[in-house]
Amino acid sequence: MTSENEISEGSFVLVDYSVEDAETENLIDTTMEDIAKEKKFSGRDQFFPMLVIIGEKRLLPSIEEAISKMKEGETKTITLKPEEAYGPYEESKIVTFSLERIRRALGSNEIRPGVVINIDDKRGVVRSISGGRVKVDFNHPLAGKTLKVVIKLSKVLKTKEDKIKALSSDIFDVDPSKFEVLIKGDDVTIELPKLAYSKRDSFLRKIRLLSTIMKYLPDIKKVRFVETFEIPKEKSEEEAY
Repeated sequence: MTSENEISEGSFVLVDYSVEDAETENLIDTTMEDIAKEKKFSGRDQFFPMLVIIGEKRLLPSIEEAISKMKEGETKTITLKPEEAYGPYEESKIVTFSLERIRRALGSNEIRPGVVINIDDKRGVVRSISGGRVKVDFNHPLAGKTLKVVIKLSKVLKTKEDKIKALSSDIFDVDPSKFEVLIKGDDVTIELPKLAYSKRDSFLRKIRLLSTIMKYLPDIKKVRFVETFEIPKEKSEEEAY
């Protein structure tokens, strides 16, 4: 007999987490508002669980493996050494470029230490500028760090409605509870909250969501997006004064 909450390849789960530098206890990221307040973390303006699809390898293998062994509602703390996380810090990944090359890559003269740059299809951070030469660090920002990760398996998603809400949240970066989903047979209607449809690239996100639904829920044949705009009520003469 299998458990109702058993997780396997392809399972949709909602996970809350926090990641700290194990040595400094500096909070790197969290989806939990209470921890963010306690640590005075300002890296997010919204807090809601993250969608994880087991087997998609969007997370570090050690974290996904831990989640796959958890039950709904369970919380687990794991410590990841650099080799289990983002690898050791390597001096060989600090590369020197000419200032002109960096200017062309950035498309700007505003170059200073800490600026993130994409060059030669790699993401790096400017570390120093001296004598017309720029040192760029291509190590992962968390390379060399031992990480303390707290994971809470908030929910195992079973229904199509919950899965579509979670996919919508993942693509629009909006709390899944803000979406309304109605399914009739192979037809689905998704009511987008203002936070979603007001994003500048909302059309492209809708295309991505449609493609994602086709991938994971192939029996859905039609998707309808609903966006509701409230027209401001005109004030009467009495209300105007």
